Amino acid sequence: MKIFRLLTHCFLLLLLILPAGQVYTQGSREDSSVKSRQLLQHAKVKSSEKEIRITIRNVDISHYPEIKIIVEAFNIYGEPLDTLLASKLTVLENGVEKKVISVEKISVKDRVPVDFIFLIDQTGSMQSHIDAVRKKISGFASFLLQRGIDYNLGLILFSDFIEKVHQPTENVHKFLKWLSRVKAKGGGDAQENALEAMERASKMDFRPSANRVIVLITDAPYHQAGENGKEKTNHTTQSIIKLLNDNEMRVFCIVPLRLENYKLISYNTRGHVYDIDYPFSAILNNFSTQL
Repeated sequence: MKIFRLLTHCFLLLLLILPAGQVYTQGSREDSSVKSRQLLQHAKVKSSEKEIRITIRNVDISHYPEIKIIVEAFNIYGEPLDTLLASKLTVLENGVEKKVISVEKISVKDRVPVDFIFLIDQTGSMQSHIDAVRKKISGFASFLLQRGIDYNLGLILFSDFIEKVHQPTENVHKFLKWLSRVKAKGGGDAQENALEAMERASKMDFRPSANRVIVLITDAPYHQAGENGKEKTNHTTQSIIKLLNDNEMRVFCIVPLRLENYKLISYNTRGHVYDIDYPFSAILNNFSTQL
């Protein structure tokens, strides 16, 4: 009998027991990783309450037949939920509904590590936003620690091309040192190369067990394949979404809301979009509740 435990962002645990006829044989660690990715891609959690949004974040089958699915749950206002009723939840695995047996709160020890890669446009108009990140990142890191999140921070600076890459570190002071050296400059045409920055982020030195999160900060649209522009990319919106999903990466964009393509990337990678003109401290507070 296969047992699903769904751990949610709102620190709840959902217990699902599947019919005994559905057999999965525990294999090697690599086999488990493949199976986890398959479940992450094909499973969904639904609530009969339409105003609740539930998104799967990760899958852990290391204690099979107990399978943990980490999800996040929010109401229509974007507020995290601390209560869910098992009777109103179902899990869809390959389109087949499974009944949820119970819901429990999870503890800090159940949290998975998170590797954040900040992609920051460093062209001339971005200096105030770069300064805002530098001023608020220490508070953001402290809040993550208070919530028991095991974080690493990486940084990629870009314009029409990749300017600088810093591999993830657990040392927030090192991250701040990287940011302190950044001076916004240049930026001739309207578009920048955010898609190439995302591709480079997918190749960072992530911890094997960590969730992978991109935080993209820019005030410019991006180059796509087939367009005329400086430092072209081979990527389109759809190709970068596929690459990000293949690499299990979520994208949170802090951008002008008029730039619709960033919304497509975020929503199709289980992320979110924030208005770059909103106070950065408020953005980070809201963003940190979604991890």
